[in-house]
Amino acid sequence: MARKLSQIAKGGILGRMDLLSRDRERVAKALAGLREDVEVPLVTLGVEFGYVLDGRSEGKGVDGDEARHLAQHWFDPENGWWRDSPDVEQIFRQALIKAGELALEHRLPVDTYWICAGERVEIDVTLSREQVTMIVKTPMPPTPIPDDKFPALEDIWVIQSGELGPGEIEETRVGNVRVGRVKKRL
Repeated sequence: MARKLSQIAKGGILGRMDLLSRDRERVAKALAGLREDVEVPLVTLGVEFGYVLDGRSEGKGVDGDEARHLAQHWFDPENGWWRDSPDVEQIFRQALIKAGELALEHRLPVDTYWICAGERVEIDVTLSREQVTMIVKTPMPPTPIPDDKFPALEDIWVIQSGELGPGEIEETRVGNVRVGRVKKRL
């Protein structure tokens, strides 16, 4: 089987960020928190402003609690998934600030995607007439995410030659070209 080079997802946290980006007052408050409370962890700010759910809410992250999942897997510099990529939390903070600034200045929503590809954590923020787009690029998580953590389908399709990757459901095939729908990550 061919090695899967990349995978794209939105998931619950990024989808909620996108939805809440339409609330200009919330974005302005979150932006102020990101700028002023530099010692406060991003997960704490995310819970405070309603972007991240914790164990007391309906959050169903990879291990049942979005806040714990982010703190443990994404932002733990010693034991997290991206421990070989320096400054992950600061990269996210600066990307969120830039996306928030652009969203407020241009009165646009934010649309965010996570792509597993590459050797380091990097976030691209783009501006168009319709939206601000954030592309979160990370290496593949070091441990496979169980299939039961992908309960629904995303509105994302992958079209490629060869085998589809984990978390993708084949819809059609013409020769070696497959069209697959991406399963939603919690």
